[in-house]
Amino acid sequence: MARICAASGIRTVPIHGLHPTYASLALRRGVPVEVVSKQLGCSTVAFTLTQYRTVFQSERASWALDIEDMISGGKQGAI
Repeated sequence: MARICAASGIRTVPIHGLHPTYASLALRRGVPVEVVSKQLGCSTVAFTLTQYRTVFQSERASWALDIEDMISGGKQGAI
């Protein structure tokens, strides 16, 4: 696994880290959670989300509301 990661130019990912890595990257890319859940062999979508999903800092930042968003109706028209 270390050799594959090195050849790909990515940090070493232990074999047991592939499920959460795949799930988080696929979900961040927009693959439906039902598809990811089936591909991982999870019994439920909820299990996939609670066990494997990572919310990346860039995602949180892109969805953060600032005061202007709250006053003007913002990104999602909330508040």
